[in-house]
Amino acid sequence: MNPVTNPDAGCPITVLLVDDQQLMRVGLRMVLDSQPDIEVVGEAGDGAEAVAAATRLHPAVVLMDVRMPQLDGVEATRRIVHAECAKVLVMTTFDLDEYALAALRAGASGFLLKDTPPEQLIAAVRSVASGDSVVSPSVTRRLLDRFIATAPHTEVDGSALDVLTERNVRYWARWRAGCPTPRSPAPCTCRRPPSRPTSARCWPSSTCATGCRRWCWPTRPDWSALGADPDSASSCRMRKLPTTG
Repeated sequence: MNPVTNPDAGCPITVLLVDDQQLMRVGLRMVLDSQPDIEVVGEAGDGAEAVAAATRLHPAVVLMDVRMPQLDGVEATRRIVHAECAKVLVMTTFDLDEYALAALRAGASGFLLKDTPPEQLIAAVRSVASGDSVVSPSVTRRLLDRFIATAPHTEVDGSALDVLTERNVRYWARWRAGCPTPRSPAPCTCRRPPSRPTSARCWPSSTCATGCRRWCWPTRPDWSALGADPDSASSCRMRKLPTTG
């Protein structure tokens, strides 16, 4: 089964190490083999051997050096990615933007420097195996600077906001302020009307956020200010609605 096209979560992440320095390969093997979910399945000393080993072993991740004899890591990455043998994580000593851009254009899923701490290297291998991309933080900052410098500058057109009505603006302002809107879920805070309402004036009914419709009036109305007899209901032209909930 090809782990690139159909990864099995129950299997360890298989890794192919590619570096022209044997001491470097030994160190990488010790770091990766210390993890229970990662297994180093092969090694290669140059790009040509890497392509052959990747075609034969189909590892989940190829940890690729850049500068190697016979075939460099960028071209080896391009061939491996084109054949869909594995995902490639490029590692190099040279902190150069040209190497990073060439590797990413060749199809590499990540670019790291060899001074990366072991725990970050392990996390990068897992991320690439799961389908994510990883780029060294220092390289990322410079790549972003280059992109911003070359990207075309576009002005934000605010004329689209002119079509908003005054009601839309009020609705948006309430939403930004955290106030409930007619469609937002909120607990019902309406009060039940008394069984014999004696309000001195009619207050409009309202619909709360939960959809119930009830009469709203002051909790403790000032009867003297309204000039009405609190014991008389004749002055109230209120139409009694059935209560809900």
